[in-house]
Amino acid sequence: MKNLIPLAVLLIFIGACTYNNKPAAKNIYLFPYGDSSFKWTTYEKQDSITKKQFFRSYPPEFKSVYDAYFNSYTNLVESFKNLKAALHVMDVNNDGLNDIIFEGYSGGEPIMTAIYLQNASGFKQVFTDLQTVSRLDIDGGKLKAIYITDPGCCAEYLTAGKIYQVNYRDTNLKFKPLHYTAYYQRSKLPKQYLDQPKAFVTLTDSAKLRDKPAVANRDTLFLGGDLHFGNDVGSIGKGSKGRAIAQSKDNAGNTWWFVELQPNAVVSGNVFYEKEDNRKAGRQNGLDKQPRFKNNRLSYG
Repeated sequence: MKNLIPLAVLLIFIGACTYNNKPAAKNIYLFPYGDSSFKWTTYEKQDSITKKQFFRSYPPEFKSVYDAYFNSYTNLVESFKNLKAALHVMDVNNDGLNDIIFEGYSGGEPIMTAIYLQNASGFKQVFTDLQTVSRLDIDGGKLKAIYITDPGCCAEYLTAGKIYQVNYRDTNLKFKPLHYTAYYQRSKLPKQYLDQPKAFVTLTDSAKLRDKPAVANRDTLFLGGDLHFGNDVGSIGKGSKGRAIAQSKDNAGNTWWFVELQPNAVVSGNVFYEKEDNRKAGRQNGLDKQPRFKNNRLSYG
């Protein structure tokens, strides 16, 4: 990561802009935290013929989903209506054949998203993941990236934001995982984002990562049945790297950042439990430390 500068310095040099459901720039992927504007009607075609073709020749992976719908409802008409509504028709790879994106009942507790490409012999499953679509990037008529929000199930208290880049090789599609960030489910998510994310490195230990732009030590976080007092979700260690993607001010005029930490960032005393290769996101500012200058750079410590 190039041009790393302290988080506090970033507060001086960058401003915010309204998030417009588009990538910040070419080859920059930002997960749409707090953006609930996604609608299937923006992308799908009203094509009942393709849906009928899919029901006649769906791939074997879809059979368990098909059976789950008809085993879950006593009214067969209602079952078929709900299943049909979960099928969204798009030409995913811009080959002139309409494809299917399924977002619906998986047969278990979580929702499921799957993509089925149409070919001369029927439909082929090329992608599947749990939970729901938050955004689709389309470039040149082709699906460029798919964004998945995964709040888990049961007593889960973390939400995962996932981005997959779609690569095309002849008629084959490859979905490359680009981004996986975990954040506390009840976090107050930003509604405005920076024009460009800015890289940073922490210069001292114990900067707090919080669930909202405030120091709220009397708050209580519910972590799968356990209680955590205070709204801190982790302490960021010295030398940790990440990127700031949003900023806001609290009632006292203090500036807060919404940050994504790199997978190898040092985060201790936290609520995160995912694998080490997962990023972590939350709010950060310098209220927990006194500002000082070190080597002509503003830091906290």
